[in-house]
This record gives sequence, structure tokens and C-alpha cells, in this order.
Amino acid sequence: MKFLKKISYYFKRKIYKNEPWLEYYSRSTRKIKFTNKSIYEFMRENVGDDLSYFAFNYFENRITYDEFLKSVDICAKSLRELGVKTGDIITICMPNMPEAIYLFYACNKIGAVADIIHPLSSSSQIKYYLNESKSNYLFLVDFNYEKVCDIIHNTIVHKVILISPSNSMPRLLSIGYRLTRGAKIMKPNSDDDNYMTWQKFYKIGLNSHNNFQAKVKKDDLALILHSGGTTGTPKGIMISNYSFNAIAQQGAVNVIDVRPKDRIVTILPIFHGFGLGICVHT
Repeated sequence: MKFLKKISYYFKRKIYKNEPWLEYYSRSTRKIKFTNKSIYEFMRENVGDDLSYFAFNYFENRITYDEFLKSVDICAKSLRELGVKTGDIITICMPNMPEAIYLFYACNKIGAVADIIHPLSSSSQIKYYLNESKSNYLFLVDFNYEKVCDIIHNTIVHKVILISPSNSMPRLLSIGYRLTRGAKIMKPNSDDDNYMTWQKFYKIGLNSHNNFQAKVKKDDLALILHSGGTTGTPKGIMISNYSFNAIAQQGAVNVIDVRPKDRIVTILPIFHGFGLGICVHT
């Protein structure tokens, strides 16, 4: 028996000489044919034609795939109208909100790079992230305005778009939020051109006839997430379309066997690889 095990081990090492980790994978994992599509294309292909399924449940506001895809397209148009080009870095500093997901896929549709950072980061950390990634635009949850108002001029950010967590809440809950916590949030002067509300940003796309979609290659940079900084300053982790789609494909087939209409409670944050890769993209 020992002799046969040695023979088996020898041939495995020969087979997986250039990819030794594969000998530890299951057969089903090795059989996955990973897509060469962009993140947006892969998502759109897998959503299919039945758009009545729910994509999100946000504080009991149920958003269908039809509504989700329309919002992604509108955000993509708004980004292009603002002057966002293929390869530009767009920083998203938001908790788990539908608007953040719309932006993530919209960025990919036009070939921009989503740089997602922790919304509880300090002013100095946000400044560091923006400068490290050379970000062009910042989408910021509105209660963080005070953190950036004094540091944004020390970055190359062209525009800051402020988004309230109440935007996608059901009507009564949204009103309650604005009258309580929302009323205490510091806001920029209305004549400050460095800032824009989500409503104004979204309206740009609604009024646009530009339906641009970039030609994105599988190895193109799609996403930047940041390490925890356990061995020093946090580092921007550069993720391609191919590798991010592979996370979803492996997760769906080999880990949780996800099916249409399954529900995933997305507690993990979207600035985290598991939160965005498995809980959202899968």
C-alpha cells in the first residue's frame, strides 16, 4: 500500500508540476471553465431575461433585477457625462447600500476601476487611500462629509458625490431617518462646485442618451480593495475582471451551490473581498 501511495504521489507531482495546488482541489473545481468576460458582462449574462426576481432587500425595499440593471445603466451614463474615462479610478466610501452596488457595476461597464474603502476610515486614512490610488472621483456616504471637507483639496479628486443611506429606504423610514440622524449631518454649501448630491448625479444619467460600454479585457484592472494593514500601512490590492469573476464561479459551484431565488444575508461589508465577491457578485 505504501508503495502504491508513493507511485500515486509521484504521478500527481508530474501532472501538477506547474500548478501544484491543483492536486488539493476537488474534481468539480478543476472542471470549471472560467469566463473571460468583464465583471459587468458576466453579471448581465447570468441575470438572464427573467428580471422580476429580487436583487436586493434593503430595509424591506425590494429591488428587482429590472430596477437594478436600469440603475446600473443610468449610473454608467452619469459617470461618462461627468467625464469619467476608461481606466479612471472611482473611490466608493459607503456602507452596504444599493447605490454602492450600482456604482460598482457601472464603473466596470465603462471600464473604470472601483476603489472601495471602509466608510469608518479616518480623515487621514481617506486622504491616504485617495492619493495612493490616484482617485478621480469620490462617492461618499453623506455622514462622512466632515471627514473630507478639509482634506479633499490635497488630492486629485475632481468631484465628491454625497449619498444618504435613506435614498433607497422605504418612504416612511427614509423620512424618519432624515428627520433624526439626517438632520444632524453637516452639509457643504450649495454653491460649492466640488460637491454634488446623488439625486443630481443620477438625474444626469436619466437625461443622457449616451449608452457607452467599454471593451474590457479579462486581465484589465477592475477593482481595488485594501488590506487591513497588519504589517504596516494598508496596501491597495489590485483585482482583475478574471480573478473576481472566478471567485463568483467557484463560490456558486463548489461552496454554496447558489440557485435563482436563493437569499444571502449580506452582513459582510462590500469593502471586503468576501462581502463583495461572495455575498454580492456570486
